[in-house]
Amino acid sequence: MQYQKCLGRGCMNIGVIACAILVVLLLAYLIYALFNAEEF
Repeated sequence: MQYQKCLGRGCMNIGVIACAILVVLLLAYLIYALFNAEEF
């Protein structure tokens, strides 16, 4: 319920964008680590 209130203020968008960036960076790091592991 609090998320809907935050969504009206627009701060929820910042949180979603921040989470999306973190997820993308984390996935990129995991993929990079997997490729490096395969080289060994």
